[in-house]
Amino acid sequence: MGSTDGSRLTLLCAIGPFALEQERALPREHGIDVLIAKNSGGGAVAAKLAAARQRRIPVVMLEQPRLPGADREMIDVSDLAAAVRGRIPD
Repeated sequence: MGSTDGSRLTLLCAIGPFALEQERALPREHGIDVLIAKNSGGGAVAAKLAAARQRRIPVVMLEQPRLPGADREMIDVSDLAAAVRGRIPD
């Protein structure tokens, strides 16, 4: 989706992961000179970073927000069910 206000910002939204050749094509097709991507914590961004590196395009990675710690953690579903039952009045 391109900008209508004359700025050089173009927002591309797509769900990957994509192959390296697809990631290489995006900068060529859209004139990308800076890449801003979220750090999703997986390997899905590897091809995107490799393509940017090959074209020497600067990358800005957005970190996921740090969430506060939980006061309780459950590993077993039955433990979770018991904890929920104890909080819901009859």
